Amino acid sequence: MRNTIRLTCYWRKTIDEMKQFTQDGNVYEFPDDWLVVPAYDELPFFKRLSGNQAIMAKGCDIVAVCGDELWLIEAKDYDRKSVKETRPKSTELATTIARKGFDTLAGLQVGSRYQPNPEVADICRQAVNCKKVIVCATIEPSTAISSNHYDRQFLHQIREQLKRNTAGYANKVYVTQNRDEKAWKKWSSHKDPSSR
Repeated sequence: MRNTIRLTCYWRKTIDEMKQFTQDGNVYEFPDDWLVVPAYDELPFFKRLSGNQAIMAKGCDIVAVCGDELWLIEAKDYDRKSVKETRPKSTELATTIARKGFDTLAGLQVGSRYQPNPEVADICRQAVNCKKVIVCATIEPSTAISSNHYDRQFLHQIREQLKRNTAGYANKVYVTQNRDEKAWKKWSSHKDPSSR
């Protein structure tokens, strides 16, 4: 199922059905007990904030709630043929992801208080009421230029810089790839063949 969300009275139902979705060329599948909002940065209420010339907010790709944890997930896949951007330096990417996380938190706060759609406001409230904020970057390096050592070094640099950049608002920071199997990683992801 594609990550097209229509902000209608069926929004809650759509999100509940979207435990599996495609984001940035990868298929994600989350456990049923997670509240997951794919393509958060494309939601109309957030796009109004991002289009505001005074604010220019940038949002994370996926917002997910698991228990008392709010996960702000940014998906980057540099291995698709359609990707025109080259992989930035680790410092640039870490700064971008940290800002997106901060702006996402601000957008959720605005949504929880001022969003007229009660279902959107409720989801935003659930997110801002979480006790822990976790920033996670899922990054698929280009197979054309990558090697295991180079990829691991790049991901390690991003993780360390993200820790510093998000120290004011995040409790934990993770950086992962599709192939990683970690105890903290409760979802699965794999490349979408149709985007290759």
